[in-house]
Amino acid sequence: MLGIMAVLAASLSVGALSPVTASAAAPPRGELFGAFSLDATLYRIDPGSGGLTQTATLPPVDYTWDLVARPRSTLLYASSFLCLIPDALRCAESVGELLTIDTSTGKVNAVTLSGFVQNLAYDPIDHSLYGLTVDSCCSGTTTVVRVDMATGTLSPIATIPGITQTLAIDARTQTLYTDVSNDDTITGQLVAIDARTGAVTVRPVVGSALFRLGFGPRARAIFGMTWDLPSRFVRVDPQTGAVTVVGSFGTSLGPQEPVAMAIDPATHTVFVVESDVFGNYTAINRIDTLDERTGAAVLGQTFPGLTTAIAFQERAPA
Repeated sequence: MLGIMAVLAASLSVGALSPVTASAAAPPRGELFGAFSLDATLYRIDPGSGGLTQTATLPPVDYTWDLVARPRSTLLYASSFLCLIPDALRCAESVGELLTIDTSTGKVNAVTLSGFVQNLAYDPIDHSLYGLTVDSCCSGTTTVVRVDMATGTLSPIATIPGITQTLAIDARTQTLYTDVSNDDTITGQLVAIDARTGAVTVRPVVGSALFRLGFGPRARAIFGMTWDLPSRFVRVDPQTGAVTVVGSFGTSLGPQEPVAMAIDPATHTVFVVESDVFGNYTAINRIDTLDERTGAAVLGQTFPGLTTAIAFQERAPA
């Protein structure tokens, strides 16, 4: 395993890693929100203090897969999983839900989905919501779907061979991006999907598998975290799939695993939650900030809870 990690590290184009600094990051032009496993609450997260403020009470959910914001509005969308009939080893009957959350009022609208959606991506230009459905038990494929936010209907766009658990969108070109991982070698391939036609383009294998992808509209680049430890924050060229390491985070709390990421495009700030998970489904989280251009990182404060997803919500115009 260590040999594989060394090969993967050597295969990445490595930029200069900026040391952790205590200097303040640019003030965010919006707010950060987080969802937690086994906690039917949406919280507003203060990146500076790690403070949590209850924003909305969610319907009973067992797991929130992903959380995305509708830019310059007060709306968030969450994909969740609810076990209806649990048994000793697995869930005998379950349902997928889409939650629409108004962070200004705390109002939540739940719609039952026609399938299970994990990761989400929102197109702020045509206001479409996209998601991934993963058939890990049988075909080993992932289907990209368009989500009807009113009815919960899932309309297939394209099917990708392999398992993926991350989705990002370039709204200008209406291109969706994901990373298909190979469990045997822990390598990944960037995959581009035309949201209009369903055409799929697979880039060459370039290194470690990635997760929690996000698209930086100003940088015109994809950002994400590597699966290997210590995990690194990387920039991905959308055209070639080439990966450049931008920065990494410290591990002052012990073995840390990045579990969620969100981008403030206006200030080039990336928020990453690192988590130290314990056996009783509890965790210590730390919210870190990183400059997507330089890799300069600020290690934030800790807060409790098993974080599953975060989203940055740009402020609406005054």
